[in-house]
Amino acid sequence: MKSHLTTFTTAFFVIITLTSGMLQAQIPGKDGFRFLAETDSLTPGDRLLSNSVIDVMPDSTTQNVLMGTGGGLSVWHPNDSTFRSYDESFGLGHGSVSALDASQGTIWAATAYTASTGVGPLPAGGGVGYSTDQGYTWTWYPQPEDADSIISYHPTTTNIQNVTYDLLITSSEVWITSWAGGLRKFSFADSAWHLVVPDTM
Repeated sequence: MKSHLTTFTTAFFVIITLTSGMLQAQIPGKDGFRFLAETDSLTPGDRLLSNSVIDVMPDSTTQNVLMGTGGGLSVWHPNDSTFRSYDESFGLGHGSVSALDASQGTIWAATAYTASTGVGPLPAGGGVGYSTDQGYTWTWYPQPEDADSIISYHPTTTNIQNVTYDLLITSSEVWITSWAGGLRKFSFADSAWHLVVPDTM
């Protein structure tokens, strides 16, 4: 059985050797790259979806390597040296994968994209969800927001500039950190998002 380090090294080598022929999913411009926009699209297939790889991690349960990319999720299968890639057409959220984690065969991911607003293009959270079949189907939740009726703290009531950049699975919860959205957890007990403010759990 290959070690996680060996699997990760193999995946990294594959990324380096294959990216020269891949379609750029994060759109180049004079100021660098931006998230996949609302009007952009890519066709998934048996290839790495993008040469913009945001996150790479081994799945210890399946021995596959998960890659969060500018075009969606790509999964490297070392047993047969193939890619399987999944985007919005499989139920994944809109845009680029901005955070990724896996545990016991379940993949959790967050997405982000560039939205058109009255003040110009801004990053937007595409939501958070999970797949129990390596990406073929997804249960997807909108980007966590607060009700505008909340008065005990300043609520985050939009997905604009509310982008999840990190995600961690534990035995009872999924934790996310989001720009503008703060620290939140999804409880398996009630299948709901909860804001975690300082000095609370």
